[in-house]
Amino acid sequence: MGQIWNLAIPTLAGLILLLWVGCDLQNTGKNPNYLENLERNGDGYQNWDPSVHYLGRDTCGVCHKLQYDSFTQSEMGHSFKKATRSNSAAQWDHIKPVYDNHLNLYYLPFARGEELFILEFRLEGRDTMHKRLEKIDYIVGSGQHTNSHMREENGYFYQMPLTWYTQKGHWDLPPGFENGANSRFDRKIESECMSCHNGISGYVEGSGNKFTYVPEGIGCERCHGPGEVHVAKMQAGKMVNIAEEIDYSIVNPGKLSADLLMDVCQRCHLQGTAVLSQGKDFYDFRPGQPLNQTVDVFLPRTGDTVQSFIMASQADRMRMSRCFISTQGQKNALTCISCHDPHQPIHQLGQDHYRQSCLNCHQQPDQKMCTKAGPESDCHTCHMPNSGSIDIPHVRITDHNIRIPRAEPNPENDPAKISSYLRLECRTTALPTPLLLARGYLTHYEQFDPLPHFLDSAFANLKRVSDHNTEWKEAWIRALYLRQSFAELAEFAQKQSEDYPDPWTWARIGEAYKETGKLDLAIQNYQKATDLARERIDFRNKLAGLLINQNSLDRALLILNQLIQYAPSNSTAFNNRGFAYVLQNKMDLAEKDFLRALALDPDSETALANLASLYLNTGDKATCLKYARRLVREYPGNAGYVKLVRMAGG
Repeated sequence: MGQIWNLAIPTLAGLILLLWVGCDLQNTGKNPNYLENLERNGDGYQNWDPSVHYLGRDTCGVCHKLQYDSFTQSEMGHSFKKATRSNSAAQWDHIKPVYDNHLNLYYLPFARGEELFILEFRLEGRDTMHKRLEKIDYIVGSGQHTNSHMREENGYFYQMPLTWYTQKGHWDLPPGFENGANSRFDRKIESECMSCHNGISGYVEGSGNKFTYVPEGIGCERCHGPGEVHVAKMQAGKMVNIAEEIDYSIVNPGKLSADLLMDVCQRCHLQGTAVLSQGKDFYDFRPGQPLNQTVDVFLPRTGDTVQSFIMASQADRMRMSRCFISTQGQKNALTCISCHDPHQPIHQLGQDHYRQSCLNCHQQPDQKMCTKAGPESDCHTCHMPNSGSIDIPHVRITDHNIRIPRAEPNPENDPAKISSYLRLECRTTALPTPLLLARGYLTHYEQFDPLPHFLDSAFANLKRVSDHNTEWKEAWIRALYLRQSFAELAEFAQKQSEDYPDPWTWARIGEAYKETGKLDLAIQNYQKATDLARERIDFRNKLAGLLINQNSLDRALLILNQLIQYAPSNSTAFNNRGFAYVLQNKMDLAEKDFLRALALDPDSETALANLASLYLNTGDKATCLKYARRLVREYPGNAGYVKLVRMAGG
């Protein structure tokens, strides 16, 4: 893992010189007693202190050049990069458009020189009825399995509606965009996504998906923790002979206990329903700390957990293995780095690498002989077979549940059993509290499966909690909101005098007041949500919409003008501003905004209805009829739209 330094004076002098070149600690704004204070007050590793800065992998590379050069060529090392044709693993010429039959939209990826684009369009016969072109700004994924794509707009990051699937060699909708769930160009890339697929980024707290900076690829500090205090010690000449003792200025995962080492890896290789601890964000985790101090991860268990699993669940799969279970507590306990060197690119490994990893433990003569194909057979071919995951299409991955393969398929592994839900299991805390369980069920219901039994389980666990503290109240409000018990939620909120730290709690209360007709209270609570999360676009949109309903047009337009300035692709903001212009009798401005909203989102029901009404009220019945008929066709059964057609002469 770490590099063992020669403590001879010439080498030490060279190291210090290189570090001064790599990073000037004075530029970080630290006081002269910074290092001494950390040593005096430190508990555990010194770089756990929240004040310690991340410096970026290039700083590490000044002294650890061999590891740096190797790691930057690895799959993690180029997990995130600027979108250029040279950086892409995908094909860009002679591509057949991908068709989403649920939304009746086509997507065509193409390149202009090094620049990459996605064109969205809709056809009616031979006519193009809608067209939207977006430039790709970033590629996420090394290309071993996939390349997905992001766009960036004034610091806000969004996933785009095409992914390149390397193993199949074709384009398709990304995971989570299928079966009518296509969020087109507007799926927010929040800190949970960015913090695993990239190095330490400048997340704007409370924004949802805004970042002040993003590096290009996962960095050294992802597993070793922030490097500032380590650099400071090297500059001060406080060297540690790591062959004999631990350097507590930087985390060496290889020196951690097996459980804490697993936590470093499963921060990203244990995908599931993630529940943050109170007041924490995904960037708060520091290697060497227990993961459940920052986040807990839940996984749904089905009738067959052997055959059914999601892609980024390597840690969970390995924990099921007899190899893992039988070695826990031993000096040679099986961990991720028993087989994997994170610094080493997969394509540079020898053909026999993984077989030798197995033989490091399986030393007996009868264990070395493969009964299927001979002594040179790769063990993982049979014992860790390639398999599809239930969440990522077109991908085959290594199943990390190491086991003896069955001679015949298990007849019990039928599709009904595999898909049958049994429970939600916390994989990071052995005995989760009822409140933690409730938050797990609420998150799973909200983010993955809005099925009634998940919500029922959340309420059942919340009722088991005796301490109705702020965290419980926030969870209770969230549960009532998800159940759409708005009257009960509003009544509950009125009885409380809490200063909730979570902006979403204020937004949920605001929504309850809106649904129960108490617009003044709704505005007050959405204002609190916005004050806590000033850069969150959806909160500001909601607040502006409520202000328009209260005829506070100047205040609403101030919010919307600012919003459109830094989120010019937000169709809801244009629609809201257009409606405010209608109320001010500025029909020309309103028409432009409604048309812009529709160009961004061709299926926006509110933009279509607003345009049809605008044309009817300005005497343009022919244009009104065009949009009114479209409303009837796309949203059948609405009597108001049928009436609109008749009023326009249809």
